[in-house]
Amino acid sequence: MEFKHYAHCQGIALAHFQFTPAYRRDIFKDEKVKSEIVACMRDDAQKMGVEIEALGFGPDHAHMYLSGWKNHAISRMAQQFKGHSSHVVREKHWDRVKTKLWGNKFWTSGYFFETVGRVAPDDIEWYVAKGQQKHWADPEDFKEVTLVKGQMALSDYN
Repeated sequence: MEFKHYAHCQGIALAHFQFTPAYRRDIFKDEKVKSEIVACMRDDAQKMGVEIEALGFGPDHAHMYLSGWKNHAISRMAQQFKGHSSHVVREKHWDRVKTKLWGNKFWTSGYFFETVGRVAPDDIEWYVAKGQQKHWADPEDFKEVTLVKGQMALSDYN
C-alpha cells in the first residue's frame, strides 16, 4: 500500500468490515444475490470516493477492505453499504432469499470493523480469497484450523 496524497495531508486509511445476513443464513450461495451485493458495494464505494481493496464472501458473511476513507465515519460507511444493498436485494431478488429470512430484514443490525495499518496487498487478497474457503467446505474438513501468523483463535477470547 502506498500513501495516498490529499490536499493538505498524506497517509493510509484502511478498514476491514464484515457484514452478516440476518440469522446468519447462507444467502451468498446464490450467485445472483452475491453479484448484486458486489455491484451495490462497488457503486457505493465509487460514490463515496473510497476504494475497495478486496471483497470476498463466505456462504453467510461478506468481508470488505476499504482504503482512502479518511473523510467518512465507519458507522456511515457501514450504513451506506448495508442499507443500499439490502434495499436492492429486497427489490430485485426477494423471491430468491425470502425463504431464508423473516420480515423485511436482510442484514443483521450489527457489523464487525477494524482499522488496520499498512497491510501488503497480497495479504489482503489471501485473507479474502483463500481464508474464506474454509466457510464453503464441509465443516468436518476443518476440525483443526490453521491460524494465519498473528491471527487469534476464538478460544483466545474466553
